[in-house]
Order: sequence, then C-alpha cells, then structure tokens
Amino acid sequence: MTEVLLHIGMDKTGSSSIQHSFAGYDDGSLAYAQLATANHSMPLQMLFRDPDAPARAIRAQGYDRDQILAEREQHRADLVAALDQGRDRVLISAEGVLGLKPDQLEELRDLLAQHCDRIRLLAYVREPMGYASSAFQQGLKAGVETFQVPMPRYVGRLAAMDQVFGRENVTYLRFD
Repeated sequence: MTEVLLHIGMDKTGSSSIQHSFAGYDDGSLAYAQLATANHSMPLQMLFRDPDAPARAIRAQGYDRDQILAEREQHRADLVAALDQGRDRVLISAEGVLGLKPDQLEELRDLLAQHCDRIRLLAYVREPMGYASSAFQQGLKAGVETFQVPMPRYVGRLAAMDQVFGRENVTYLRFD
C-alpha cells in the first residue's frame, strides 16, 4: 500500500461527521478502514494504551484488563486486514490518537509502517474561542457540574504527532 491517511481530529472539528460520511467507503483505490465502529478511536486506544490505564471511554464500557486484552487481539486483526486489503490508500479516523503517549504513538507508527510506504496525519484545528464555546456547550448538554472554559491545549496534544511521525507528515487544517 502506498499511504495510510490518519485523521486525528482535533475534537470539536466535525470528526464524527467525517467518520460517518466515510464509513463503508471504498472506491477501489481509497478505502475507509473497517474497524469495530466508524470512529476508530476505541479500537486504536485498546490496541496501544496500557491495559492497566485504559482511556475513559474504555473504562465507561466496564472492560476489565482481560477483556481489554481479548478485544485488543480482534482489533489488531481488523486493523491488519484493513491495511492489507490491496488498496493504494487507507483512511483511519481516530481523534483518540491524541490521547496516546509518545511510546504508544511509536508503536502505532511502527505497525502502520509495516504495511505502507507513507503515513500522513491530518488534523483539523479550531480557533480557541470557537473550540471553547463548542466544548463548553457539549459539557452543559452532558451535565458537567463544574463550569470552566475548556482550553484546546494545542501544543500539549499535537507536538508528539510532529515528533513521532515527522513534521513533514502532519498536515494541520483550519476548521471553519
């Protein structure tokens, strides 16, 4: 395969819409990876996060360590199948990748690199005020009890992408 396109969000930039629009897409050259859900965050977090420190979304599912390890094997098989399906390019969309630590990102990069010539990351970035407004509204809808202005923390969340994948392989797009 020539290229893996890894869409990493950020959150509040229409990722869910992108994921649902691409679910099932395959034009013979570009295919959207068929993982457990249209949002590939959970499968990738299961694969690469420490099973003793699972992401909040994984904890919310009630998975214990053994269940995480069992799910991990299925997600790995699904990911490898998506990468080996004979397409020129595969699109993976997982804003949850932003929650991976540098060593976990390196594991992801190394697995993807075994199946393609190039890995390119795409990240939509929203201006701070629009991000804060949208995240605040979502918090209100979800019943958050503490009222703080959400901050996007661009450097803390995105710098590792440049370091692990190479700045030349990360494209930042303005969300508007």
